[in-house]
Amino acid sequence: MLATGKPCVSTRCGGTESILTEPYLGELCDGNSAALAAAMLKVAKNIHSYPSKKIRRHTIETFDYSVLA
Repeated sequence: MLATGKPCVSTRCGGTESILTEPYLGELCDGNSAALAAAMLKVAKNIHSYPSKKIRRHTIETFDYSVLA
């Protein structure tokens, strides 16, 4: 999702915390259905707070092959 410039919603599960490090990348929530639903609604209602170009740029600068290899 991030590579396409879309914000992500994920539970705190021991890995995504190191990926969704900026508020504009998406939302992290507890691992229950109510928290996940609330996070999805938050993103949907505030989509303007998740700038697509900024998300894509961050993803390339952080996770591109040329950076990691």
